[in-house]
Order: sequence, then structure tokens, then C-alpha cells
Amino acid sequence: MKKQVAILGAVLLLAALSGCIQPIPDPGIRLISAEGVLYPPLCNGIPLHYDANVQPGDKLVLDWGTGKDQYGNHVGLSDDQRWTIREVRFQCDVKPEEDTVFWPANLGENQCVWFPGWTAPIEMISGLPLPMYPLEGYPWDSCGSHVLPDMPSQGATIAVSAEASWIEVEVVFVEAGDYQVQWPGEMLAVQASGESASRRLSESGDVVVTQGAQTWTFIVPAAWFWMDAEVRVRVGPTGTC
Repeated sequence: MKKQVAILGAVLLLAALSGCIQPIPDPGIRLISAEGVLYPPLCNGIPLHYDANVQPGDKLVLDWGTGKDQYGNHVGLSDDQRWTIREVRFQCDVKPEEDTVFWPANLGENQCVWFPGWTAPIEMISGLPLPMYPLEGYPWDSCGSHVLPDMPSQGATIAVSAEASWIEVEVVFVEAGDYQVQWPGEMLAVQASGESASRRLSESGDVVVTQGAQTWTFIVPAAWFWMDAEVRVRVGPTGTC
């Protein structure tokens, strides 16, 4: 995982008819849509800063919806109309296994639940952990009788990945002229004139540019549709309330 690193660099592959490789100017193909940013989420409706201290076993709702906190800081996804959270991972420093991520059906697609220090099966109806529900009930008391392992105060890493529903790329031609361009996910090539052509894409793949008997192939990497980030928080010792 990278910290707030949204986009990887361009990758070029060249292909030609009759074994003749055509020269492609650098950069050849590039991403022109705005890069996404993953800011720390809201935690139970309040800011989750890098020095946050959370209680083991507390029910924490993390929300990566686009917005600002009460101090004016950006939170969550920079654009939740284009980006969607696809993976969240919780790793406490002194606990070998990762904490379980819960995705209750009554929450939004960019929201999940974390019980710091807890790894457990998921109850299929509620989307919450089996050992706490229905035996303990909700809201449950993280300082009450439970089976959370004893742990000292420690750090934890929240690693998150998001996927874009679309990106916009630009292809730079060898020289100004008329070309046929076959974009990923589209059946037919389209006419393009000038020095470059741009397109909004919903999937990665090859961009095939043709001019007469000459063909150039570019790759739109899948990595351009993804961004990753990490947030560090403090987890207090078990039983501290």
C-alpha cells in the first residue's frame, strides 16, 4: 500500500505490421483526468486523525464519503461519485492476524465497521460479528464481559483501496494527421484528426491507433483505475475505559 498515492505512470507497448516498430513520442499516452485522493475517514461521525486513539472492541463506523469535517479538513474520497471503496484492511501492531472488516447492509457502500482488536466470523443477516451478536446484543459494552484478547496500547494501520468508475486518457500521435483509434471496451474504431485524441474510459486495455498500413498499440493499465492509502491510529490497551 502507498500513502495517498493515486496513479501509476504510463506504460507503453509498441506493435507494428510486417515487424516494423513505429516510433512513439514520449509520453505517447497519459492520464488527463484528475487524480483521486483518499483522506482519513470520519469515525462515528467525527474526524479520525493520524494520532487518533480508539478503544479495543468499540464499534467504529468508518465513513469514506466525500466531505469535510467540522474543522474544514477534507475527509474520505475526494470524489465519491467517481471513486468507490473496494477494500479495507485493519492490522494492529501486536496482533498477528488482521482485524475483521464488517460491511453491514444498512450502511453505505463507502462505509464499514471496525471493532479494534477483533477477528471473528460474520453473521450473514446483520453483517456484524457472530460472537458479539446475538449473544451480547447491540450496542455492546467493549468494557464488559467479552473474549477480546488482552493487548497493550499499540498502533494500528488502516489500509484502504478505491476504484474509479472512469478515467480520461490522451494518446499523442506520431505527427499531426488523420488516424483511426480503437479504444478499450468499444467495438468500432473512430476517426481522429490532429496531434492527439482523448477519451473517457470505463476499463483498461489496448488503444490501437492506425494510419494507413501502420499500427501503434498502447496500454491503458488497470492500475490507473485504483488508488491506495494508509492511516495510522492508536489503539488503547484492552479494558481501558
